[in-house]
Amino acid sequence: MSVITQRLRYFDGEYLRSGDFTDEQSYHVDMRRLLNHELHLSGIVTGLQIVQDQNSVASTTALFYSVSPGFAIDQIGREIYVSAPYSLTHLLSRAGLSTGLSELWIVYTETQSGSPAPGYQLCDQPNQSTRWTESFDVVLRQLGVAPDPNAPNPNHDLKGICLGVLNVNYDSTDGWYFSAPSDWYRRRHYAKIRAQWIIAPDQVEPDPVTLDGPNTFPPDGYIRVKTPNGVYSEGNMIVENNLLVGDDYTIQNTTPPGPGPSPTNPNGNLKLNSDIFLNGQIYVKDVNGNWTTLTGYVQSLAVADVQLAGFARMSVSGGIGTFSGTTTATSTAAFSTVDLQPYIAGFRFINQTTFNGWLGAVAPPVLGPAISDLTASFTTPPLPKPLPAGTMINISVACTVDGGAATATSSLFDSVDIACIAIFRP
Repeated sequence: MSVITQRLRYFDGEYLRSGDFTDEQSYHVDMRRLLNHELHLSGIVTGLQIVQDQNSVASTTALFYSVSPGFAIDQIGREIYVSAPYSLTHLLSRAGLSTGLSELWIVYTETQSGSPAPGYQLCDQPNQSTRWTESFDVVLRQLGVAPDPNAPNPNHDLKGICLGVLNVNYDSTDGWYFSAPSDWYRRRHYAKIRAQWIIAPDQVEPDPVTLDGPNTFPPDGYIRVKTPNGVYSEGNMIVENNLLVGDDYTIQNTTPPGPGPSPTNPNGNLKLNSDIFLNGQIYVKDVNGNWTTLTGYVQSLAVADVQLAGFARMSVSGGIGTFSGTTTATSTAAFSTVDLQPYIAGFRFINQTTFNGWLGAVAPPVLGPAISDLTASFTTPPLPKPLPAGTMINISVACTVDGGAATATSSLFDSVDIACIAIFRP
C-alpha cells in the first residue's frame, strides 16, 4: 500500500482501464490485510490440527497424517484457509528430508490462474490470467537446525504459521514416514487480538448468570473465551464486576493427597503467586454451611466455647476403687470437636470415729489418701461433625480412690466431687 491512501471515485462516462480495477481490488485487499495485521497477532484462528488419517492401519508404524480444515492469519495479515483435510504424504516425496523432529509450517501462496474467454486473448500481451488463486503450502523445518540460507524460511521469508511438530522417520520397509509425538502441539502458534475493550452486545446491568457446565451457551451480555488449554495473561487483569471460578461455582471439598494443593481437581480453584489487595470482604462457609465473613470465621476458630459441665458427687462410702458419675454440657456456638478436662471440685472426709479406726489400722508412717486416674468421656456414641449450637452432650466422669497406704483397706474419703470442663471448638 502506498503512503497516500486512495480509492477510486467513479462518475458517469469515466474511462477505466485494467489498472483502475487492479487499484480498486488492491485497496480492499490491502485494507483488509492491514486490519488483520493491526487488530490480530498472527497465528491459528481455528482448526489446522495435525490429525491421523482414517486410512491409517493401526498394526503398522507408518501412519498417515493430515492437516485438518481451518483458518489462520499470517504475519502480514494474509488469510490462509484450508477447506478440506490436507494430506502430509505429499511432503515425503520432497527432496532434502532428514530424520528427526521437524516443525510443520503453513504458508500463504498466490498464483495466477484462469484464461480469457475464447477470442478475447491478445497475442502480444503477457499475464492475461483472469484470476488470482489464494492457497497455501505446507513446509517442514527441521527442529534445532538452522534453515538453508538459499531456501525460503517459512518463519521469515514466507511469513508462515507453525502448526506443530512431527517426527520424520525412515526405514527400508516403509521408506519415509511420519510419527506424531505426544506433545506435537507444543510449538503451535495461535492468533491473538489487539484490543483495549471487549464489550458484549448486552450492557444491561445487572445480568444474572448461571454457569451450568462447559457446554452452556453464554447468555446475552457475556463473552465466552474457549481455548484448548487455558488463558494466559502477560499483563494486569482488572475485573470490575464478579469473578466466578469454576463451571458451576462448586468448590471442591476433597482433601488433596500429600502436602500442598492437588492438580487433580483444577476446576473451582484460584491459584496466586503474589499478594492479594482487597477493598471488601471475603465470604466463606462456616461449619454449619452458612456464609460468613472471613474475619468472623477466623474469630470463631480462635475463640473456643468453654462450658462448666456441673458437678458429680461420688460417694466413696469408706471403700476404695473406681467411682463414676454423669453430667451434661450444652454448647452455645456451633462446634466440630469437643475436649473434656475433669478436675476435683471438692471432697469430704470420713467422720471422726471412722477416722480413728482407720488411723489405728495403718502402721506408721501414715501415708495420705490419694485420688488418681481422673477421667472424663462421652456416654453417647461418637458425635457427628459439625454440630449446631445448643447441642447437649452426656459426659461420664470417673476417679480411682485408694487408701493411701499399702495396708489400708478403706479410704479416708467419704465422698468426692468431680467437675468437668467441656471445650467446644469450631
